[in-house]
Amino acid sequence: MINWDEEMIQRYIDNQIEENLNLDYKGAGSISKSSGKKREMSKDVTAMANSDGGLIIYGVREYDELDKNHLPHKIDPINRKEFPKEWIEQIINSNISPRIQGIKIIPIELNSGEHNVVYVIEIPKGETAHQAADFRYYRRFNFESIPMYDYEIRDVMNRNKTPILDINVAHECEQIEKKNLLPLPDLSLMTNSNKTLKEKEYWEHFRLHFKVKNVGNLIAKFIKVKIKVPDIILKESEYQFNEKEIIDEVVYKIIFLDNTVRDVIDTDYSLPLHPKIKYGSRRFSPLLPELEFGEYILLKEKHILPTGKIFWKIYVDNSIPKEGEMNMEEIENKSL
Repeated sequence: MINWDEEMIQRYIDNQIEENLNLDYKGAGSISKSSGKKREMSKDVTAMANSDGGLIIYGVREYDELDKNHLPHKIDPINRKEFPKEWIEQIINSNISPRIQGIKIIPIELNSGEHNVVYVIEIPKGETAHQAADFRYYRRFNFESIPMYDYEIRDVMNRNKTPILDINVAHECEQIEKKNLLPLPDLSLMTNSNKTLKEKEYWEHFRLHFKVKNVGNLIAKFIKVKIKVPDIILKESEYQFNEKEIIDEVVYKIIFLDNTVRDVIDTDYSLPLHPKIKYGSRRFSPLLPELEFGEYILLKEKHILPTGKIFWKIYVDNSIPKEGEMNMEEIENKSL
């Protein structure tokens, strides 16, 4: 949970956090008592709920230049006395059908004046499709709120009838100690000139850890995830036969993950030092709500992630596939 204050808003501006599917900036002029501005507010709020939820920050102006018009420029204060939180809440609730449950309106007091505020509106992902004041349905696309097609409306209305999955990626480095069969010498008995032997050495294994979580209310039975990863970062011996695709002059390998498992049905101990494990056929293991499964993609040794992207697409039961992308610099780094 973000602790919103003026410093946090300024941090968004200083770091030039660009608008995206889950973030929208609006200048003070976007809040008005005119009918047109009220309709526009209902359009933007419903578009966020009908997509993936997110934030609309009223009171931050974007740049006027075309090449920067989705970047925050400066704080543009709203007069709290003229437009109180309760008024905004009433406009949203009376112009959106059905009402969006769980929406939060957070006024952030500014040092520039007694009644100056920025309003942060936290909008949850809707459990059904929400209609704006003009009786249309909207969604977020390329920084804008655009009308939805019929099949998109039906898909959103069926959110409670199909599983909803989310994906997270971490860049992990696992360190495994190199075991030495011979006892290590007593380093305290060695002279300074001879103390070159390390007490412990480690192998490092680098990987991307993909975690798929069931964030909906229904059991997910059949899951398949299509991942596109830059070929340059992959461990060649593991993925040399995978299908390739070129995107923006970068070669990607296509890797599939799924929720299948294989049960151990027998173990042959005829060779005690090398027992043979016998597995059954693959089967899908249902994913319950709030649970997740994970799989690894192996990377080159001592590899530093480059700039670039990873693309993913999730197929689950009878849901419409969900796809997205992630910049390499957004991937969390972990040492194990």
